[in-house]
Amino acid sequence: MAPFESKAYLGALLVPARISGYVAIDPVEDRPGFFDSTLEAFFWKGRAGFDVPANHDLHDYKIGAVHAFYKSIASTPSLKPLDIRLLPNFVSSQDLNDYLSVVISNIPDAQSIYLSCRGGALLKYVPALTATETAMLGARPALTPSALVLQLKNLGVLSVLVTDAFWKTRGPLNNEWDGSGVNAGSNTYEPWYGREKDEL
Repeated sequence: MAPFESKAYLGALLVPARISGYVAIDPVEDRPGFFDSTLEAFFWKGRAGFDVPANHDLHDYKIGAVHAFYKSIASTPSLKPLDIRLLPNFVSSQDLNDYLSVVISNIPDAQSIYLSCRGGALLKYVPALTATETAMLGARPALTPSALVLQLKNLGVLSVLVTDAFWKTRGPLNNEWDGSGVNAGSNTYEPWYGREKDEL
């Protein structure tokens, strides 16, 4: 993956109609907006698939996962060092809530959210799809970054697939996670290409 420069991007993993496997769509620049954001233009809000004509190449593809690139958390009232360190290394609850809405609209084909972090890590979140999760992501004021990560790992499954200087250990985050690189006891030095394969 190319190093982060200045822009965030949004992509998806697609499920072809007539062959088994997955296809990654080229990501596009992720721009916020009211009713004209990239997410609303990219995905068919409230419905499965893409809002394209029947003769379009993407018409028969299903959405298997949302993939966000280089997102960050804008700010936090917390002064905890871990919360400050998470700002450029994770995604906001509002963005996650938007990605979750895409997953929900595309069940059962969509089950995951991927986050390519600015430091090079690749994270995977498998949502719980519960009312508690939805309420947590939609809460205002938002949870602090560390509280958000802790809630996500307790409600769904938050995993590190590819490590970087912040996300130092591969595997699902467990109760030992404290931002120091300790989580599931996986081998930090195991190459990413040896991991168990999923849709990505």
